[in-house]
Amino acid sequence: MRAVIVTALAALLLPAAAGSSGTATGLRGHVTIGGAPAKHRQLWFRKLVVITKTTTDASGNYRILLGPGSYFVSTSNNGAVRPVSVTVVSGRLRVVNFVIPH
Repeated sequence: MRAVIVTALAALLLPAAAGSSGTATGLRGHVTIGGAPAKHRQLWFRKLVVITKTTTDASGNYRILLGPGSYFVSTSNNGAVRPVSVTVVSGRLRVVNFVIPH
């Protein structure tokens, strides 16, 4: 009985692993401000009421794993970013570059 419960819990907790091709779902790309890399800038991705954050590296690059769907994008304190919304596709790590107007 205990093995059945453990197996059922594992199936509920790890649905993406079963049959997954190992491809990440999310976004990656480059962020600029005034034509230069936006170093160490936070990007906020909002889907409904959930916000997921990431920070660019010293070259202005970012990578974030997100579930499929549409997201509104901003910087900290709701700063503007272009594009303002993105769509994440299941099983793809899409390249989306952002511009922070100054």
